[in-house]
Formats: sequence, structure tokens, C-alpha cells
Amino acid sequence: MGSAAIYQLAKRGAKVLVNDYGGGFDTITPGSPDVAQAVVDEIVAAGGEAVANSTSVGTGESARTIVEAAVKAFGRVDILLNNAGGSRPLHNIDEDSDEAIEGVIRSNLLGSIMMMRRVWPLMRAQNYGRIVNMSSNTVLGIQGMLAYVAGKGGIIGITGASAIEG
Repeated sequence: MGSAAIYQLAKRGAKVLVNDYGGGFDTITPGSPDVAQAVVDEIVAAGGEAVANSTSVGTGESARTIVEAAVKAFGRVDILLNNAGGSRPLHNIDEDSDEAIEGVIRSNLLGSIMMMRRVWPLMRAQNYGRIVNMSSNTVLGIQGMLAYVAGKGGIIGITGASAIEG
């Protein structure tokens, strides 16, 4: 879903930083820059402009690193597409590890919050910016995916709150 949106933005002339840590959908499996680079290679082959970044989202420092890379490459940030996310194989509430639950929340919710916090002052100074937060219909509930549901439900909340503030 995220790469489809990125391809469309690049096709329309947007310069994009493709961020993907390249790890497992479980948010725990270590990553590789190859995933982001493959998307960049396709964009560049189609005549677009893009750079790869494999920093994992979910902390303030990683968000700062990602935003600084975009500003270094392109001079500004006009659009933030928050589409990071991951989940785990189905586990009942008491069966998953704390580490796994925290990783899913960090990727799905905290990553979006931290990225928004880092681009917000830039967009305010530019008097322009767009933030698109991707969620999921799982917020209505799905068995075995408590952390994912919580993270994606939080996305809906932060989107509404930031729309009011912005």
C-alpha cells in the first residue's frame, strides 16, 4: 500500500525519500536497506527522483534521522506519508511477549507520532505541508492482533487531534 502511494507521488513529480527498514513484518526481524533501495531503483528507472533510507521508525531519534535525510536530499518536506507498520502472527492477548507488543506499537503508532512531531515545525515554517496517516479497518477488532489494533486505532486518534491543531 505504501509503495503504491509513493509510486504515484513520484509519477506526479514528487521527490521522495523511501523509508523501509527492510525487516520482517513482525517488527523484530532485523532489516536491510535492500527493500527501500529496490523501490528507489524503480522510481529512478521511471524517471523520478528518490533516495533510500532504512532507519527503523518508532523513536524520536530515528524520526529526526529520517527527516534530516529528507531535508538534506531535497531541501524541504512537503508531504509525510505515515504508512509504517507491522504485526505478529496471531497470538491471543496473553500469549505474545511484551517485547513483541511494544515493537508493534512502536512501529504502528509511535513511529507516526514521532515523524509528525519532526515534520510539523518544518511545515509550519513553510506555511505548507500535508500529512497522510494510514490506518486499517482492524481497529474494529480482530482476534489475535491486539497490539496492531491498538496501534492503528491510535492513528485515527492522532490524525483527528493533529487536524484540529493544524
